[in-house]
Amino acid sequence: LIKRNPDDSDLLLSLALLSWENELEKQAIEYLHQLLETGKKTGDAHTYLGQIYASEKKHKNAIKHFNQVQNGPNYTTAQIQLALVYSEINQVENGIDTLHQAIKKHVSSKTQFLIAESEILINAERLDEAYIVLNRALQEEPSDSDLLYSRAMLAEKLNNLDQLESDLRLIIKENPSSALALNALGYTLADRSDRLEEALELITQAAKIEPNDP
Repeated sequence: LIKRNPDDSDLLLSLALLSWENELEKQAIEYLHQLLETGKKTGDAHTYLGQIYASEKKHKNAIKHFNQVQNGPNYTTAQIQLALVYSEINQVENGIDTLHQAIKKHVSSKTQFLIAESEILINAERLDEAYIVLNRALQEEPSDSDLLYSRAMLAEKLNNLDQLESDLRLIIKENPSSALALNALGYTLADRSDRLEEALELITQAAKIEPNDP
C-alpha cells in the first residue's frame, strides 16, 4: 500500500506503529521521518519519535522531537514525556519547569502535569515536595481520583497509612467498582497491618471486578 501511496500519512503512521510494536525500531523511525516529510500528522510523528528515542536512551534525540510538539492533541503527552526525559538525565529542574510552562499553555491538562511533577520529585527522592504538590492540586480538585490515588501511593512511602486509607476510601466511595483502589487498600492492609479479614474482603471485591487481572 505504501508503494502505491508513498505520501499517505495514515498508512505511514500505521506502518510505523506496527513496526515499533514488532520491535523494528529502525524501520519505525524511517517511516516516521518519511511521515514528517509529508507535512501531515507532524505532532504524531514527533511524539512517537521522541518515545522511541527515549526508550533507546537516546535522550538528546528524544528531547529534540518532544520539543517540536507545541500544540495539538499530542501536546500533553509530549510535554510530560519531555519532563520525564529531563528527570532521567538528572535535570529535574528542567523537567519541572517544562511542566509549569505547559500548565500555563494548556490549563485543561493541569492535573496530569501536576501528577507528572509529583512523579519526578518522587524519583528524585524529594518526597515532601511531591506531597505538597499533590496537596495543593487536591485543594483545587478535592475529588479527583487520579490525584487521590497518587497521594495515597506517596503517603505509603511516607508511612502515613491514615492518609493512604482516607484517600483510597474516598475513591471507593465515589466509584465502588474501582478495582485499582480496592486492591491497593486491601494489599496495604494485608502488608502493613493486622486487619487481614478486612484486607481479604477488599481484595476479593477487586478480583470479582477484574477476574482476569493477575
